[in-house]
Amino acid sequence: MPKETTMTLHKKSIKNIILLNFFQRLSFRNNPGKVFHKVNCAVWFLVLLLSVQLPSPCQEQMKDKTEEDVQKKALKVFVEGGISRDYMKREIRFINYVRDPRMADVYILITGQSTGSGGTEYLISYQGQNNYKGIDDTLKFIRNRTDTYEIYRRGLIKVIKQGLMRYVATTPTISEISFLYKPSERKIIPEIDKWKKWVFSIGFDAEIDVEESEKGYDFGIRLSASKITEKWKFTSYFSFDYDENRYEYEENTIKDIRRRLRARSMLARKMGEHWAIGVNGNINKDVRYNNKLSVELSPTIEYNLYPYSEFSRRQFPIRIGISLNHNDYYEETIYNKTSEFLSKMYMSAANVIRGKWGNVINVISGSFYIQDFSKNNFEWVNIFDFRLFKGFSINALTVVNLIHNQIYLKKGDLTVEEVLLKRTRLETRYSYFISFGFRYSFGSKYQNIVNPRFGY
Repeated sequence: MPKETTMTLHKKSIKNIILLNFFQRLSFRNNPGKVFHKVNCAVWFLVLLLSVQLPSPCQEQMKDKTEEDVQKKALKVFVEGGISRDYMKREIRFINYVRDPRMADVYILITGQSTGSGGTEYLISYQGQNNYKGIDDTLKFIRNRTDTYEIYRRGLIKVIKQGLMRYVATTPTISEISFLYKPSERKIIPEIDKWKKWVFSIGFDAEIDVEESEKGYDFGIRLSASKITEKWKFTSYFSFDYDENRYEYEENTIKDIRRRLRARSMLARKMGEHWAIGVNGNINKDVRYNNKLSVELSPTIEYNLYPYSEFSRRQFPIRIGISLNHNDYYEETIYNKTSEFLSKMYMSAANVIRGKWGNVINVISGSFYIQDFSKNNFEWVNIFDFRLFKGFSINALTVVNLIHNQIYLKKGDLTVEEVLLKRTRLETRYSYFISFGFRYSFGSKYQNIVNPRFGY
C-alpha cells in the first residue's frame, strides 16, 4: 500500500476512535433538557478536533518535495584532502556532498606545503565538471605556526566558501545566501620581522610504561632551526633519544639501553622553475647500526620535469649527488674496520601525481660506494590510491630494497639477547613490504547529514 494511503487511514482511525469514545460517554438516559446541551458539546468538539488535526499527507509530501527539489538543484561537490568532513558539512550547508568525484559538479583538491615560518600553505584547487567544465580556480590559505586547530579550520572553511561562490551563483541556492561586508577600521602597518625569517623550535617528550615484570623509560630532545625565502632554503634538525627497558623473568633481569643521536642540515638554492642545487649534512650515532659516530656531507643537484609552481598536482624531481662519509664503529666490522672514510654516488627519481582519479607516488633511489661498486643499494617505493569506477577504489603500498651495502655489521657471533631485542642489524640481501586493499561505496549519492552522537 502506498505510504500516503497508509498515513491517511492511520489518521482517520485515530479520529474515529476519539469520536466514538466521546459519543459513547453521552448518556441519553438523562433528562431531555440536557440532551441538547450534550449534542451541542459534541458539535463543538468535532470542530475543534478538525481544526487541530495533524499535518495532512499533502503537506508533508509538499515539504519533502521542496527539500528534494532544493537538494537536486544544489551544487554537487566532492572534496579531497583538508579537514574533517563532518565539520565541513556543518559549516557549508548550501552544497551537496557526493561520495564519488564522477558525480560532482566541482572537484576540490586541498594540498599543503610547509612555509618558512613553520606554518603550512594550503592550495585549494577547484575543477569544474559537467556544466561547469573549464571553470577552474585555485585559492591559497596560510596556517600560521601558532594557530590553534580551531583557528585553522575556521580560516580554511572561509576560503573554501569564497571559492565556491562563483559556482553556487548559477544555482537556485544563491537566493538563500546572504553576504556581510565588514570593512576593517585598522590601519595596515607594515610589520618588521625582527627574526629575519628565522624560525626555531625546542621540544621535549618523555614516556613511562610500567608493568609488573616489564618497565620502560624513554625521553627525547628535539631542536630545529630554519630559514626559507623565495630563493634560499635552510633547515636543520637535532634529536637525542634515550630508551631503557627492563624485563624480569623468574630470577633473571634483562636490561636494554639505547641511545640515538641524529643531526641533519640542508641548504638549497633555487635556480629557476626546474633546477635547484643544495648540500646536505648528517651526523648519526646509533648502537643498532654499530655506529659510534658518522659524519656525512652530500652536495646535490635537482631537476624537476614539471615547474615547481605545479607541486600541488604533480612533481617529477631527479636528484644526483656525491656523498663523503667518515664512520667510526663501536666494534670491528665484518670488513675488519673500526674506522674508515668512504665516498658514494647516489641518484633518486620521484613521480608524484594527484587528481580526481586518485594519487600515485613512485620513488626510485640507488647508491654505490666509489671504492667498491659491489657495495650498493636499490630502493623502490610505490604508493597509489586509484578509483577504477564509481564508488570503487584500490590502494596499495609497496617498498622493495636490494641491500648489498651493510658495511657496518659487527664481526663475530651475536648473542641471543642482541637478536631478540634487536640491538643490532642482521645481515640480509633484500627486504620488502606490501600492503593492499580496496573500498567500495554504494547507495545514496548524497552525504550531507551530520549526526555527532556517539562520536568525538
